[in-house]
Amino acid sequence: MSEIDLKRFFLENVRLFESFSADKVEEIVIRSRLATFEGNEAMIETGDEGRFIGVVISGQAEISITDNTGTRAVIAQLEAGDVFGVVSLLTGERITADVIACTRCFVLLIPQTLFVSDILTNPKALAYLSRQLADRTRVMASNPLGNPTLAARSDDPYALSLTASHEPGKIVALNVGLNQIHFGLYDTRETGADIYGEINCADPASARVTVRVGPQQKTCERAGFKLSDLFTVIAEATALLGPAFTFRPEDVTAIGHRVVHGGNKFASAVVITPAVIADIEALAVFAPLHNPVNVAGIRVATLALPDVPQVAVFDTAFHQTLAPYAYLYGLPYDLYKKHGVRRYGFHGTSHRYVSLKSAEILRRPLGELEIISCHLSIGASLCAIDHGRSVDTTMGMTPTDGLIMPSRSGSLDPAVMIHLMEEHGMTCEQLSALINTESGLKGISGISNDIREIEKAAADGHHRALLAHKAFCYQVRKNIGAYVAVMGGVDVLVFSGHIGESSATVRSLACQGLEFMGIRLDEEKNRNLGPLNGHAVISTPDSPVTVLVVANDDDRLVAWETQRAIERYQLLEEARAGEPPAIPVEISAHHVHLAQADVEALFGPGHQLTPMHELSQPGQYACEEKVHLVGPKGRIANVRVLGPTRKETQVEIAMTEQFKLGVQPPIRQSGDLVGTPGLTLEGPHGNAIIERGVICAQRHIHMSPEDALRFRVRDNYVVRVRVEGDRELIFGDVVVRVNPNFRLAMHIDTDEGNAGHLHTGMVGHIEEIQSRHTGRH
Repeated sequence: MSEIDLKRFFLENVRLFESFSADKVEEIVIRSRLATFEGNEAMIETGDEGRFIGVVISGQAEISITDNTGTRAVIAQLEAGDVFGVVSLLTGERITADVIACTRCFVLLIPQTLFVSDILTNPKALAYLSRQLADRTRVMASNPLGNPTLAARSDDPYALSLTASHEPGKIVALNVGLNQIHFGLYDTRETGADIYGEINCADPASARVTVRVGPQQKTCERAGFKLSDLFTVIAEATALLGPAFTFRPEDVTAIGHRVVHGGNKFASAVVITPAVIADIEALAVFAPLHNPVNVAGIRVATLALPDVPQVAVFDTAFHQTLAPYAYLYGLPYDLYKKHGVRRYGFHGTSHRYVSLKSAEILRRPLGELEIISCHLSIGASLCAIDHGRSVDTTMGMTPTDGLIMPSRSGSLDPAVMIHLMEEHGMTCEQLSALINTESGLKGISGISNDIREIEKAAADGHHRALLAHKAFCYQVRKNIGAYVAVMGGVDVLVFSGHIGESSATVRSLACQGLEFMGIRLDEEKNRNLGPLNGHAVISTPDSPVTVLVVANDDDRLVAWETQRAIERYQLLEEARAGEPPAIPVEISAHHVHLAQADVEALFGPGHQLTPMHELSQPGQYACEEKVHLVGPKGRIANVRVLGPTRKETQVEIAMTEQFKLGVQPPIRQSGDLVGTPGLTLEGPHGNAIIERGVICAQRHIHMSPEDALRFRVRDNYVVRVRVEGDRELIFGDVVVRVNPNFRLAMHIDTDEGNAGHLHTGMVGHIEEIQSRHTGRH
């Protein structure tokens, strides 16, 4: 874009500058900085200090936070001409939401000093920014998921227990591999009844099956079996735990399959269809030893339980948030565009589980944490998780390249792999097989890929074993330091996987010398750590960085992703089919609900409210009566009273009106008045002073129990709703209210309606269930 075009753009397309002269706009642009952000790159992040306001010149971006599913909840979508960074600079508080580029974005960054001296002094610009502040403050304030106190109160903030499902039964998680099959059976109603199983089938003639529930564990040896008999083997093994735990196909409500490679195609878990299977098979070019086996497991499960929904959960999906500069290799760009040669990353289920569990342990929202996850096991990788998003990972294009590993790896990037294949006439599958058996710890030590054997040999003075151990720990420590630099800091360092959980020596050497980064290991706690009961903290009490050891449970994450993928699929299918029906949207202006005592104080003894017209909710009506609201700073005249009377007076205003009155009402559901401010009501007969009762109503949906069944929701569920219109919007944090006397309608206030150019009569559709907490927020 030329200077002339850029100047015209700011004058004609940016509302912030509409009252500035051309010369003033030119001066502001010259004194600001133009910057480019790639897709998935963060422009500003939660917790940062506000140092500039941004103007989008081209591209698309989103203002978002991490919700209680660990995914991004979009607050607002930004396009050319929109501004961001407003809330922090106007309030002086730290950034409360991330702004992330969806596509390549070209932006103008106006520094804080220039913002204060030249923009805030313009009355029209200040009015525009104040409206932006009100809109975004409203959304953020009404979002309980962005509130750290919510995470602190909840014992299961991310529903990892899986017991929030409205459908009782068992979710099966399957990880069908080359030599082992892992499975989990998760009870969606009863905690403590989850079953974990492992089948070692490397020898075709025999199989070793281990199952456990709680402290009870059983192991049996049996003859080798065909994969088609998998569910029979699972039933036989679980029967060893007792009749109450025996696997019964009729109890299964869903099956989740861990799939190694999803390429660029899959950024989240998906319900399996024939088209999905075809895509997984096509992506076997990147994982020739894994995807075909994963597909075989899917086909067996589909034949055994044809009526049960099946979900593919991809190892690579978590890393689809990497920016291009993080996933591209130093290779000809055509290899990426034509053949998909790029960094994909793996162990995504483990890294995501660890990030959610870390937030749960620290009782802090995932969206404000910077986490380094060290998955150290048969395969090993590190991941930088910035505000819930994977921003870098050590594994690359295939499951056999990346960080030096016990059995797979050794720093092979695609350029080296391509060279070896051409030099030796090998296929990708042949090279992968070679790397799987001859690389990593065994390749260096000549002994084993088992860390226990390596450490024993090193203790006995075996030089190559010591060298292999040092090389492995060096790679872990090097990448921890690199990821601190990538994120500009770290809050949590987590070790997981067999090695990460069992080797105190690896953990100690990985943290050695990193005290200057705030990583202070309590060597005694680390050395004396026994078998894990879920997790352990091994950092010193004064360590700025919390160092955790978390028991790997990526099978649970597969089941968790399965629940969510089925929900999304059902909602989309119902929307396509036209059922359940669209939800009427109604915009609610400020109003007052009065207790009878206040009716009489305002309108005279014995006065009864006078119905004017019925409202959409049965039994509710607008009244002829109006009152004036009087706060510490000002008043709002002629506010409508709604009937019938209530036990306690309640005043509902819009967020922008709090400044006029001089009160600070919280975002609340109707009737939740604890800790709310009061004010004075003026009527024709007299005044009524209320000590509490002023709220900004949380956006909500009224529905009958029959409606709730059709929408698959319950009272106090929190959902996201897509509202159709000239500018289609998605509203998050919409509370569902279920009552036999309710009629289907979604209520938003005038601020929200004005921000989205909405009006009563428009319709919305539930896109996703955010939270199943059935208590009030």
